[in-house]
Amino acid sequence: MKAIARARLASAKIRLLDLTLIGIAIAALAAVLAGPYTEPVELAFEAERWRADHAGCSLYTTSERKQMSRDLAQKLLAASPPPARAEVERMLGTPDAERSDRTWRYRAGTSTMDCLTFTIRFDDQGRLRAAYLAQH
Repeated sequence: MKAIARARLASAKIRLLDLTLIGIAIAALAAVLAGPYTEPVELAFEAERWRADHAGCSLYTTSERKQMSRDLAQKLLAASPPPARAEVERMLGTPDAERSDRTWRYRAGTSTMDCLTFTIRFDDQGRLRAAYLAQH
């Protein structure tokens, strides 16, 4: 009886070791496939760089627009009085994702697998009311 119990215990230990090694191998493979994680780089807004960056929405596109979005939103929202449509268009160029009376959207690359747009909303007088990076 003791011999059978010892054999079963040894077999269970081997199975546990096998599963542990398989788990480690899967974790290592996932880390290699995922690549190194890096913090997103933020850039100060520059109008010429913004207009020159024709951000798309295909997987793995890098966009300077995305990196400038936080600084741009802060500058636009801090302006007093809020900028009018014409001022925004002079600064950013013609919206390339959507243009209506109250909402303009500029392509800003991707995040994981979703498209990003820098969205600007205007009030009834055509002055900036909101500016933010949105995921679609």
